[in-house]
Amino acid sequence: MGAEQIRLAAGECTLAPMGVPHVYRVDSPTARWLDICSPAGFDRFVLAASEPAPAAELPPVDAALDLGRVGAAAAAAGIELLGPPGTLPA
Repeated sequence: MGAEQIRLAAGECTLAPMGVPHVYRVDSPTARWLDICSPAGFDRFVLAASEPAPAAELPPVDAALDLGRVGAAAAAAGIELLGPPGTLPA
């Protein structure tokens, strides 16, 4: 593991083990993504790092991100951020 890239097609799945650095990227405007986290706990990070949506629609691509809130939520959850959200490995 490490620099390995995994491409998934429709209906496929993969495992990103806890403790192994990983990033996801969706290159489709129509993709749907189901993420199952086990053991429980990652949901608390997501809630702490997020802001409720003002409407039932996706935010604009250039929406501001509160990196301080994300960093604090990650630290509280024991998550090490390896770069800004959305950053892909070089």
